[in-house]
Amino acid sequence: MGDPRKYIFHDMARWALKDHPFMFAHIQGQPATAKAIKVPLLILDTFVRFKSNVDVIHITNATKKDQVHKEREKLSADMCLTTQGTKSIKTMDYAEATSMLKIARRESS
Repeated sequence: MGDPRKYIFHDMARWALKDHPFMFAHIQGQPATAKAIKVPLLILDTFVRFKSNVDVIHITNATKKDQVHKEREKLSADMCLTTQGTKSIKTMDYAEATSMLKIARRESS
């Protein structure tokens, strides 16, 4: 039997794809469950299965950024995902994300 979370990610991807092209989500759950490593991979995999070119940007604390990126790289090699070799997740800290949003806002004005 497949992963029951598959349907949650399927519904989330459909929600993100039908609405505004710039969406935010917050990963909430118990500490120490590797959700910051696993969930973005599963979200990106779902978007790729939908044949979407959506980019996934994961924003985390600056102190955790490098560790999250390294652990995600290790895990993605072990998981059987359709995203392997196609797209990657951009990981940035809050300061980088804020700068990116400010630049985007200036360019769109």
